Amino acid sequence: MVDFLGKWVFDLCRLMSTPTRFLIKMRKKYFTQDYGDILIVAVNKKLLSLIIAALDLVKREDKRSFKKVMKCLKIICIPASKGGLNGVYEKERIWIAEGGLIENNQSSYIASAIIHEAHHIAQYFSGHKYKLPSSEISALREQKLFLKKIGDTFSLDWLDSKNNQEWWKKVVGNKKATSKLDSYLKIAKKFL
Repeated sequence: MVDFLGKWVFDLCRLMSTPTRFLIKMRKKYFTQDYGDILIVAVNKKLLSLIIAALDLVKREDKRSFKKVMKCLKIICIPASKGGLNGVYEKERIWIAEGGLIENNQSSYIASAIIHEAHHIAQYFSGHKYKLPSSEISALREQKLFLKKIGDTFSLDWLDSKNNQEWWKKVVGNKKATSKLDSYLKIAKKFL
């Protein structure tokens, strides 16, 4: 019995000297909050509150867009605190955005981005497959209508400059970005 216990303690000590990343896969803690039928999932409370503020802005300023957002989105997931990558999974009704996109923008722009992504989901469920550039132009039109309505000329000008560059040609189909978003989707699906 003593030999067995001694060997067990020796094995445990040997294991503890191994880097922990090989022993235990640490899970991030996610904060969640329901906003009506939308579940918001974020890596920190600040990101959670920024999404809530953006949704509140849509609710206050544009009832039609708010109704569409609430109908179309099931989950808004902010799985990383840095980075500007974002994408929507229409079938699952999930919008994923990295925290840098949220923290580095005004509430009005975040609200308009939520409207943009909800529009893609509405396109999908009305039978329109994602097709460039028409799907993006349509979603951008909705986004810009909201920004005009609330008088955010800074974000409007920025969007116009990006549209002239046809940014979607660099993003859509980018395997590295798609792979990263797909890994985030796995996280979001755990909350379904």
